[in-house]
Amino acid sequence: MNDGNSTHEIKELERFITLFYTPSPDGTSSSERTPAVDDSKLYDAIPAFASMRGIQLSEDQTRQIFRNVRQSLNMQISTGDSITICKEGTQWRPWLAEMKDVPTPHTDAYFRYLFNEQSASFTQLDKDTRNIMDLLSDPRQSSVPVSRKGLLLGDVQSGKTRTYMALMNKAIDLGYKLIVVLTSDNEKLRQQTQDRIDTDCIGTKGGHPAGIGDYLPNDKTLQCLTNMDEDFATRSKTVWANMPRPNWKRAPLVAVMKKNGTVLSRFIEWLDTNGSSKDIPVLIIDDESDYASVNSSKIGADPTTINALLRKLCAISARTTYLAVTATPFANIFIDDEESEDLFPEDFIYILPAPPAYIGVLKIFGNRNEEDAAENDQPEGLPADSPVRLLDQDALGHWLPLVHKKTFSFEEQSPDTDTELHTTEDSAEGLLDAQVRHAINCFLIACTLRPNSAHERQSMLIHMSRFQDVQQQIADRVYLYIESLNNALRFHTGASAGVDPRVQSLHDSFDKEYAAYAAQHGKSWDDVLHGLERLMRDNRVVVRLENSTSADWNQLHGAGKADEKEDDSNECTIYVGGNQLSRGMTLKGLICSVFYRQVTAADTLLQMGRWFGYRPGYADLQRVWLLPQTVADFKYAGSIIEDIKATAREIQKHHGTPKQFGIAIRKNPSTGVRITNPSKMRHAEEGQGIDFDLENIIIESVKLSTDAERSQRNDGAFATLLNAMLSNEDVAQSTDSKSNTVAFEGVPSNVILLFLQQYRAGYGDVYFGKTLVHYRNKEAYELETTMAQQFAQTQKDEHPDLTWNVAFMSGKLGAIDVPFHWKTIQRAYKEDPSTGIYQVSGNKLRLGSKTDIVKVAQAITGKPITREIRNERDFYDTKLFGDHPTLMLYRVALINSSTGEVASITNPEGLLAAKIVVPSDTPGSSSGRGKTTFYLNTVAARQRYEQQLQQEDLEGDD
Repeated sequence: MNDGNSTHEIKELERFITLFYTPSPDGTSSSERTPAVDDSKLYDAIPAFASMRGIQLSEDQTRQIFRNVRQSLNMQISTGDSITICKEGTQWRPWLAEMKDVPTPHTDAYFRYLFNEQSASFTQLDKDTRNIMDLLSDPRQSSVPVSRKGLLLGDVQSGKTRTYMALMNKAIDLGYKLIVVLTSDNEKLRQQTQDRIDTDCIGTKGGHPAGIGDYLPNDKTLQCLTNMDEDFATRSKTVWANMPRPNWKRAPLVAVMKKNGTVLSRFIEWLDTNGSSKDIPVLIIDDESDYASVNSSKIGADPTTINALLRKLCAISARTTYLAVTATPFANIFIDDEESEDLFPEDFIYILPAPPAYIGVLKIFGNRNEEDAAENDQPEGLPADSPVRLLDQDALGHWLPLVHKKTFSFEEQSPDTDTELHTTEDSAEGLLDAQVRHAINCFLIACTLRPNSAHERQSMLIHMSRFQDVQQQIADRVYLYIESLNNALRFHTGASAGVDPRVQSLHDSFDKEYAAYAAQHGKSWDDVLHGLERLMRDNRVVVRLENSTSADWNQLHGAGKADEKEDDSNECTIYVGGNQLSRGMTLKGLICSVFYRQVTAADTLLQMGRWFGYRPGYADLQRVWLLPQTVADFKYAGSIIEDIKATAREIQKHHGTPKQFGIAIRKNPSTGVRITNPSKMRHAEEGQGIDFDLENIIIESVKLSTDAERSQRNDGAFATLLNAMLSNEDVAQSTDSKSNTVAFEGVPSNVILLFLQQYRAGYGDVYFGKTLVHYRNKEAYELETTMAQQFAQTQKDEHPDLTWNVAFMSGKLGAIDVPFHWKTIQRAYKEDPSTGIYQVSGNKLRLGSKTDIVKVAQAITGKPITREIRNERDFYDTKLFGDHPTLMLYRVALINSSTGEVASITNPEGLLAAKIVVPSDTPGSSSGRGKTTFYLNTVAARQRYEQQLQQEDLEGDD
């Protein structure tokens, strides 16, 4: 700390900076600039303001001034920017600025195509494309050949394909000679990608201009080594052996290939000949890179076939960029970063921002990291405007068991069902489960309510089995149900409309889901009924089976090929399928989805969420039917993505590299999905205590010990803490009048540290329990300290005058023997008999309610807080608490939510539980790590092990 500046000088500087950015009544600041300023600009400007006044600031003073001015200005943090993590070396450096005068006909044509024919804005797309392009290998022949490996992360259905299409066009303009796009191993999905590249990059279809071809100069057309009918391996060896190899003189070549061993082997054989230049710029775009590309072999064994071939492909040219593209990088980040030949993105990671209109996990399912514990561990909630509707598994299971074999037969399951499936009025209800019928009804109704629906393609997804035979049976029943509705709407909507059960079921679905929407848009049931009649009369409703054997079924049922005139069609398609619908498949105009599957991996589950994306003008019509467990699984999967993004932001802030991308992903505490396939996590380390920055983290003791001796020691530590506070005249006591929450302010840090040195939760508690540290085959050891204790020690060492707040959180049970108001709270629990540990709030592992921190803030500030409480971390704010951490204490009575029995605890007042809030300048940031067991990638495991060893060595020297 620089002691040369008086307090008066610092305060005057704060006032000057605040006045500079404060708008006058006419809306201008004192300097006639706009008053809008973000945090980074303010922080960087403070030393300049100080220099103007002849003041030299220490880092701590700059930080404190920043906080005080920010609080005065009530500034908001900007969000939504892309994230870049990059490694710069002696051979590679950013190069794009040196090519600013190079013509870009392909890029210009692509953006004109998007704007003119798709009415799409491309400002952010252009920015992202430039940023990513600058991270690739320099394509100029005069530059030093350098190969690069990177990762492009974007949310499911958020526009990743459009981004790499723009990147391909930019790469072609700037000199890349070969661009390879890898898809999954499914030919239909390869064809879908090929079709998109033909319009968005090549510019021709069937020998005629198409897509960007209408905007390209005549001499700028490209040659593609593949087409809609021929993958690289389907051509004869003679044909592909005679195709021109890429070199510096030829125009760029493009290839779209499956991740298939035969395909890749032939392509590498063709490319790796004497006729190819070994230093040409090559761009490999690995779409869905977490699929098949990651080595899943046992440690020490040869890599898997696809992984080995991709390594070989990357090594053919010395100027190759391998770009892994995915929405679910769970497997990618667990690649061993110490194995240089593997596909770890060691050079760069780029995370695309989610556009405001994007409907993703957080909008649909909410943020699992922000949920609080309910008194009786109620089921996890959903956002108020969520399109999710819960399926009743017990009812649905009578029609189709969640877990079934490929030989499952509906007739055998329900012998009373008409085995010939005639579409009679009596048999219509027996075709499908009532919940599935309701979902189909809703889709048809939504098709009539959607604005401009007569000219738009609309679709529904029914994904209920992974077995093709079962999918076909479901499709049969859906088809016949639609036929039954068709008959009812055409012939039974007159005087008898009120009694026909099929029309009445449509009316019931309308009342349940869309009556309010219709009223808001000036439509009645009669309007909808008229629209349904017209929908059927125009034959717009089509049922389409989507799997590898569905062509004959679709032809027989009038569906034809899915891609015939799709862009111009106003077809209302009900897709029935399984895994083929779940990765890479885009369903245009998707409104309603029924998803009834048991999925084991979080990355697979997210890819199955085809309902993520954009719903312009009809987001309020969207509906998704899921099991409650699936909702919880999506929440968990979404929390992993948010953790990855939060870690990436921190690394970017400190100018770190991918080699420093140490990520720890929480193991799912419930019985739901795991992170990814275990074979892709062979290099992951399991741990339970990671030393992260604790700002914006929910820090709670959620695993409490049943050991009587442990409980007595904790009670003794509490008694010492209480006596120290009550006997200190400098410690102030305040109470929130509404909740009777009692808070003590000005508690010395040494008092808090002494308490945390003695207090211990149960084994495996992340912040208040001992942890085991290990890395690979190195010797493991157990730390005596807890993360909470380490944090308090660091705070005391770095800020010896810093004081804490201590708050006592009350519940509704018996009074506790202290000289102020304090009552025991009640929480549900789950017991682990093997360790004698109680999990607070069961699998949710939450101690506090999101209103608790507000009660503490009201007690300390003496003012009511009226703003909405969506995320408790929004209140972890230095504006409310200054720099002072807060220790919140609870007495917890653990109640079995099923039986109502109270857990056997020595102290009748309950177990002592603790929570710590660390104030932040950026409250609400999505960190959310640290509730349970973690899986660490090799970077994080190595970092943690080395840091702990260094700390042990330092303590040993003392």
